[in-house]
Amino acid sequence: MITHDKDPVIGLLSPCGWGNLGDAAIQDAVIAAIRSRWPNAKIVGFTSNPRDTQERHGVPAYPLSGYAPPTYGIGGRMLPRTAGPIDRALQRLQGVPLLRSVALPLRLMCDFLQSEPLHWALALRWVRQLDLLIVSGGGQLDDFWGRAWGHPYVLWKWSFLARRTHTPVVMLSVGLGTLRTRLARVFVRGALSRMTYRSYRDERTRTEVARLLGQAHDGPVAPDLAFGLEPVRCRPPRLNAGVVGISPMAYCDPRVWPIKDGAVYQRYVERLASLVVRLIDTGRRVVLFSTDTCDRLVMDDVWAAAGCPVLARRANTTTLPALFGELAQLDVVLASRLHGVILAHLAECPVVALSYDWKVAQHMAEMGQTEYCVEIDAFDVPALAVVLERLEDRSDAVRATLRQRLGDYRSRVQRQFEETLQ
Repeated sequence: MITHDKDPVIGLLSPCGWGNLGDAAIQDAVIAAIRSRWPNAKIVGFTSNPRDTQERHGVPAYPLSGYAPPTYGIGGRMLPRTAGPIDRALQRLQGVPLLRSVALPLRLMCDFLQSEPLHWALALRWVRQLDLLIVSGGGQLDDFWGRAWGHPYVLWKWSFLARRTHTPVVMLSVGLGTLRTRLARVFVRGALSRMTYRSYRDERTRTEVARLLGQAHDGPVAPDLAFGLEPVRCRPPRLNAGVVGISPMAYCDPRVWPIKDGAVYQRYVERLASLVVRLIDTGRRVVLFSTDTCDRLVMDDVWAAAGCPVLARRANTTTLPALFGELAQLDVVLASRLHGVILAHLAECPVVALSYDWKVAQHMAEMGQTEYCVEIDAFDVPALAVVLERLEDRSDAVRATLRQRLGDYRSRVQRQFEETLQ
């Protein structure tokens, strides 16, 4: 992809930066792959929260969009001075019953018109300096957060600018989320058509992309880039330790989840709390941990609903080293987020997955762990406790299976880096 001898300038485009450790693992893997080939390469991030990217990954970073639709947050946005007064005036209109239905769309339109022209100019300047733009990380082919004017629009914009400046764009190991509107599909179709290389995290994504583009399959299926991290060496679990890690997620949480359902969220919290109490009553210790910033709120809710038990510790896992340090102490894990499951598997830790999405069930099937995958809306506490016990009893065999799969996955990720970073 890079055809000259000088140290390249490579951009990484991802809607990351708000504390999701799966996205952090993917960016670490890509950065390590680039550094292994070009130690002096300049790497630039275009992310949702540039400050976090700079601090977490040690590379300069800029906001990937000027516009921030609802549930698609952008840190470090640059807005004109007039933006604040105009927005406050329109916000007051939302309090007028007759104007409420038009006030929010008008606010969003004004925000877009004020923020995007400047960002287009800046993004064009940034893209001109690149030798390669890499689209990597979660949430790429997805309108769940921000709908069509969230990441589908962002992908379309950056791919358009890259085409204009003759900058190659590669998309590595992405999965398909939801594309609920025609506009989102138009944006994504346009972005995909401009990419010089595409690979997919699973066969379903590859098939759906081919259908979206109206053509035959054109790219390989390659494992999630988080598997490109160096193997995590965790010490063997202690015999009869009985330490269970539980990683809740903000499923239907009205505070943060795009689809808000307080009743569903409350039932989810109460069932996890009942599980915590049951595990403690049977002699286990419980470690509550999170792999995303918004999940810390859920972790606290579960702990409180369980009666703040002394034997249920809340871990501080805001960085990958902290997370892997905690995983090293666990016998088994219960997790829901895809990368909560993947990162535990990277640590060779057996996992029961509470699957909220097909991608979680798909990963568990590929790892040979389908019997330890339970639907998040269907689980009951006694049955889930039985699945956890079965996993504990078979943990040695499960770790051996994970070790074998991890070696194969890491080799495939490295081969993909060799094909695209040359």
